[in-house]
Amino acid sequence: METQRVTKTRTPGRARRFRVSVMWKALRRRIIEAATRDKIDKSHSHRMQLNHTRNAKCEFARLCDLYGTDKGELEREGQPYASQAHSYNDLYTLLFRQKREAISLVVECGLGSNNPKVPFNMGVNGKPGASLRVWRDYFPRARIVGVDIDPGILFSEERIDTYQCDQTSAASISDFAEKAGIGPRSVDIIVDDGFHKFEAGRSFFEGMIDYLADDGVYIVEDIQQPDRVRYQRHFAALGEQYVFTLADLHRPGCKLGDNSVAIIWRNL
Repeated sequence: METQRVTKTRTPGRARRFRVSVMWKALRRRIIEAATRDKIDKSHSHRMQLNHTRNAKCEFARLCDLYGTDKGELEREGQPYASQAHSYNDLYTLLFRQKREAISLVVECGLGSNNPKVPFNMGVNGKPGASLRVWRDYFPRARIVGVDIDPGILFSEERIDTYQCDQTSAASISDFAEKAGIGPRSVDIIVDDGFHKFEAGRSFFEGMIDYLADDGVYIVEDIQQPDRVRYQRHFAALGEQYVFTLADLHRPGCKLGDNSVAIIWRNL
C-alpha cells in the first residue's frame, strides 16, 4: 500500500513568529555571552590576545586525527565525533612544544566514554582513550594515567594505565591515586576533561592539586559560559596560591561555545 507523505507548511504568521523566536534566542545568547565577558573583563586586571595562522603541520593535531579525539584536528572528514572539534592543539603546542622530552607523568580525567548513558559521553562512535594516546605519543618519555567514571572503557596499553574514578568524590580520587602509585607533587600535567561542570571541576582540583609538581600545569577543558565567572571567583578567593588564566580559543566560522580552557600554576 502506497502512503502519501504530508508536507507541513507554515502560514505567513507562523513563519514570522518562528523567525522572531529564532532571532530572540540568538539575541538572548549574545546578551548572556556579552554579560559574562564583561564580568570576566572587570575581574581580570590583565588580558592577553594572541593572533595566529593555522598550522597545517601541527603534530598535536595530527595525533588528534590519528586517534580520533576532538581536542584538535587537521582534517574534518572521517572523525568519530559529530560536533566541531576544539582547537586546544594550538594552545598545547604553545605550552608544551619545548618540553616534550621532559614530561614524565600526565594525568587526565575523562577517557571519552561511548556509552550514551554516561554523562558527557562522546556518542556511540566515540573512541575511549583517544586523548591518552595523543599524550603518550606527544610526550615520548611520559607515563599516562587516565581516569573515568565508566568502568566499561578502562584499558591498559604501552605507557598508559586507566582507573575508575568519580571526580565528584574526594574518597574516589584519593583511592585511584593510591592504586596508581601517584606521589605528592609528582605530576607534570593534570587535565580535567570530565564532567565539564564547575562543581565537578572544583572537586577534582581539590583532590588532585597536591599531586601537581611545583612546575606542573593544571588544565580544565571545556569551560562553559555559565561557569567562567565561577572559576575566576573561586581562584580569586584562594588568594595568591595559584596563577589562574582563562584562555578563549576562537575558530573561524564557529562560536566560542565551550572552546575555553583554564590554566593553573602554583604561584611559588
